[in-house]
Amino acid sequence: MTRKRNTIGAALLVALLVALTAGCGGGGDDKNAGATARGDELTRVKLAYLGVASDAAMVLGRDKGFFKQEGIDLQLSRVGAGGAAVVPALLKGDVDVASGGIDGPILAAAKGLDVKILAANGAPISKGHTHPAGTKRGTTGIVVPADSPVRSYKDLAGKTVGAITVSGLQYLCVAGAVEKAGADPKSVRVVEIEAPDMLAEVKQHHVAAAAVVEPFLTQARRQGFRVIGDPCVAAMPGVQQAGFFTSGRWAKQNPEVVTRLARALTRSNEYANAHSDEVRAVIPSYTKIPPPAAQKLTLTPWDTSGRNTLGEVAADLVKYGLLKKQPDVDNLLVGTGT
Repeated sequence: MTRKRNTIGAALLVALLVALTAGCGGGGDDKNAGATARGDELTRVKLAYLGVASDAAMVLGRDKGFFKQEGIDLQLSRVGAGGAAVVPALLKGDVDVASGGIDGPILAAAKGLDVKILAANGAPISKGHTHPAGTKRGTTGIVVPADSPVRSYKDLAGKTVGAITVSGLQYLCVAGAVEKAGADPKSVRVVEIEAPDMLAEVKQHHVAAAAVVEPFLTQARRQGFRVIGDPCVAAMPGVQQAGFFTSGRWAKQNPEVVTRLARALTRSNEYANAHSDEVRAVIPSYTKIPPPAAQKLTLTPWDTSGRNTLGEVAADLVKYGLLKKQPDVDNLLVGTGT
């Protein structure tokens, strides 16, 4: 599969290494490592997030007081980008924890960077987008114009497909779905397009199809686009696609905070899975999604099964050329039951 490489790749690696060096000072006097709880004081934890629909469980858990009950003052910091901005910020101590695609910390660790994944019961804590085989309507979808000749993943052979990233999970989903449909993934050209611009690029026929996520997937359906299916369900059903990660240094300095944070995040996921009405109600409070649209969104499930699928993601990163060899992913986990 050919893809338009992200031009910041080499610069990102340099930035990550610089950030790692900047963050490797002495242990106890680091002012950014997280406040220490004394008596009734709460431990401040600054968490970077994108502010998308799949963050709803965490936001709802904060509003319900789950983090305060664990002695944590959860301060959410919205970011506009994924690993390129968040991983250096973690390593420098600008933020304590971040949420995002589970491929980010795997790719960072493979480059020798000190990144850890928050876990519960021996598996990464889910930030949603975990869909079992047979899911009829996921939170990612390949969309095409209503009159497009593309009817299946196999029809994407020889076409150009837009994706949020060409170096992570969406690329793996598109490549895997095409291959499982019996076509050569190398014949598909995947180009990087920002999520808000995706539908316009398809409508103007700059790309034949695009992999879009919520809330843009619901918008696509309302605007008459045809949805081929969820490529992530087709390529890697049941695989955890997003989670929470931190620096190894912060985890080592704050082991009790990591444990309490893991408990609060897990409890938030369990509550969200059981209260979809409250999930839909909280989404407009931190996104630009209006309440009527939030009622129609396809909600992401938050996996609490304890199944560790990091090895499957790492294997696909190697298979499709994003990593040269598979890293020791089990060594990345910190939290409860690890």
